[in-house]
Amino acid sequence: MWRSQFPSLLVSLVIGIVGCDRPGKTGAGPQPTGQTGGAGPSFVYDDGGGCMYLFLFRNNKELSEALVVSADATGIKEGVNTFDLVAPPKNLSVQVNLYPRPQRRLRLCAAVPPEEWEDEPVVWKAISGRLTIERFPLDPQPKGQARTFRAKATIEGAVFRAPDGREAKTPHTLVLDGTVGWNP
Repeated sequence: MWRSQFPSLLVSLVIGIVGCDRPGKTGAGPQPTGQTGGAGPSFVYDDGGGCMYLFLFRNNKELSEALVVSADATGIKEGVNTFDLVAPPKNLSVQVNLYPRPQRRLRLCAAVPPEEWEDEPVVWKAISGRLTIERFPLDPQPKGQARTFRAKATIEGAVFRAPDGREAKTPHTLVLDGTVGWNP
């Protein structure tokens, strides 16, 4: 009797196994990846720094996510500067770079040759919230060296949008702090 039902049982077993690998409402399974899939930002950062005229970043421990604030510092005066991220100035950017897997090195303030680049990130851009950049006085430097300064960026209530339209809101205030004004 089981021989006559064996083909039906085998087909049911195969369909059940294949169905378990589909993402979505049918069960767990692998999460979508690539430019439009994958998880959203965690907003949990471990390390960070700064460079160039005004480029601040924080990355997670796994090197798979980085929060980046970049601006043309000539438009950022010394002291406290506040921006509405719904309509930021043209040369101000706040974004989260999400990589499909942990990277050996991130291309943030490091001279990483193109042959060592691993994956392109999915870029989630800030579309609302408030950014405050505090620009401190220039650091004393010997003549002929780059003039560096400390900058601190505080992001509050921001919403980020992925290229596929998904959105993620920061669950808490995010702070980036570093010395900028130098080139890698």
